[in-house]
Amino acid sequence: MPTAADLPSSSLGRTPTTYADPEFILYDLWSPELQVCYNTEILYVRAVLNYKRIPYETVLLEHHEVEAYFSQRRIRFYPGKPTDSAYLSRMTCFSSLPVVQHVPSRRHIVGRSKIVQYLCTQYPSAPRLEGSSPSSTVTQPWNSALSLILRHFIFPREILFLSPQAALALRRYRDNQNETLLESKLWDDDYLWESIRQHLGDYNKALGKRALAGQPYLSTSGIHPSGADLDTAADLHQIFVFDRNAVAQIQRYPYIWNLYLSMEAFVRERREGEPGAKRVRASLKSDMNAMSLPRSTTPEGSPPSMMLKE
Repeated sequence: MPTAADLPSSSLGRTPTTYADPEFILYDLWSPELQVCYNTEILYVRAVLNYKRIPYETVLLEHHEVEAYFSQRRIRFYPGKPTDSAYLSRMTCFSSLPVVQHVPSRRHIVGRSKIVQYLCTQYPSAPRLEGSSPSSTVTQPWNSALSLILRHFIFPREILFLSPQAALALRRYRDNQNETLLESKLWDDDYLWESIRQHLGDYNKALGKRALAGQPYLSTSGIHPSGADLDTAADLHQIFVFDRNAVAQIQRYPYIWNLYLSMEAFVRERREGEPGAKRVRASLKSDMNAMSLPRSTTPEGSPPSMMLKE
């Protein structure tokens, strides 16, 4: 997997900000085996924090620890009660987090769109993250490929890298959601990459046309990075974390690969023990039986944007 040292000199890669006096705490999902951030939703939020050079710390939690961690702090979710365990499970443990705490105000923000909106509103100074407005003909091939990758590559593999307790918590949700065992969804690698070859080729071609027109990024202007660029890089980084052989597959599509290289420094994960990252465990143990969700697992309506300390 490429590192920041591998980036070309023309790349936008920068060393992330120092971690003294953090503005935010980012709650991240932890894998004892991977020991890195692997979740694309959290990787995207991390990338925005890094891109905008906002100081933050990382708290590492396993799937089964999230509910207890937030419950014992009596953080209020809106709507819902502070100890609404079913809602906590859906919004955090099983919906990929992400949650950040704004340290000065002690405000907690839930959901990547709300988090990024808050970051861009409260920290509008450079480097500014441009809005993205490529036509659907540009992004649709990637969305089609990603849908298959998630269902038949990422989700079936994820539980293999978790602790037994975390795997059980996630499996109870995913198997219920899909009404089938995760293992039955796993495709052979060769079959998967062949199935998405046309989608990746179309996306690479669309990116190439923009690059040749002087628009190397997916932003409105095409000359500055957008959230879509960071989002695609986060998706690719997650794929590479689960299977290093996927790097060679993506390198066949030079414009997709170049997009990743230009954004890689921002999605770089923090490992346990590094400055700004700490592994914590909830003092309350989650009741695994209580975490068995009904088949209707998607909360109705739009998720709330904030949760505040009582």
